Amino acid sequence: MNSKTEIINFVNEELKKKCGNNRIYLGKISNKISNLLKEKLNIDVKDYNISLKGDNVRKIMKDHGNRITEAKRGQSVVTKNDFGFIDDIVLNPDKVLAGGVNNGGKPAIIFEKILGDKYTLVEFVSDKHHTLEVQTMFKHKKKNSATVDNTQKSLFQTSRTDSSTSSSNNNVSQFDSNVKHDTSIN
Repeated sequence: MNSKTEIINFVNEELKKKCGNNRIYLGKISNKISNLLKEKLNIDVKDYNISLKGDNVRKIMKDHGNRITEAKRGQSVVTKNDFGFIDDIVLNPDKVLAGGVNNGGKPAIIFEKILGDKYTLVEFVSDKHHTLEVQTMFKHKKKNSATVDNTQKSLFQTSRTDSSTSSSNNNVSQFDSNVKHDTSIN
């Protein structure tokens, strides 16, 4: 498992680049979370790792790193330091939701955790790499935590892009018929 300092250093290095898809591994999925996902969502991630790609660092900061834009959405700005919480959000979530499938047909999982602010992290399952790969992350101030409707609206605003502007085929749409936001596990 990489330390928070190593993760933040990775984020800083990736933000200096225009492109490139370096990857950092943030830790192994615990048996507790693996068993929970298998039992409740029928997703098998036993012995998988949590990973973060450089392109997704840049996407998250572009989509959720602007204070004005986030304020209009009722969200808080994501900072470089927030990336250091990803392993805790996944390994010790307050809530986990099925997130449907992305455009590539990979299952997505939504993890929520309150760490002062309410963090929402969307990961997709990569069976090829045996990882849960970070897709996006956003946060709300705790005193103004989002309802399910606001969370869904936020996902819609940030995770589905027009094909002419998206270089990734891993976007998650909560309006896909396979999305089941009401299958929460606590």
